[in-house]
Amino acid sequence: MEPIEIWDAPRLLAFRVTHNPPPMRELTFHNNIQAPHLHGFLEAKRGQFRLIPLDGGRRTRLEGTTTYRHGLYPDFSWALWADGLIHRIHERVLRHIRDEVMRFQAGGGAASGAAPMAP
Repeated sequence: MEPIEIWDAPRLLAFRVTHNPPPMRELTFHNNIQAPHLHGFLEAKRGQFRLIPLDGGRRTRLEGTTTYRHGLYPDFSWALWADGLIHRIHERVLRHIRDEVMRFQAGGGAASGAAPMAP
């Protein structure tokens, strides 16, 4: 669970990222290989979700933002890959939120509970 830095309901939720997943899992017969040269080179630092009313409040746009850093060289080349990766993660999270909202609305307001995100 990430610590919340700003909670301005219902407009903004901003949080700090305290844990990043391992960069990869080695497929090997050896137990738990940790390649130190892979750790710490793409790290999310902060994230936020912003709700923006549209059409006089009839619709809402949800924006997700991630602040990250990477330490890969050459910087300009890896920035393209990192931006693409972060963009795909945003798409997945935002699709999941959209699907949960649609499920909530279809159920007449009944909460559907926490469901795993689809790839």
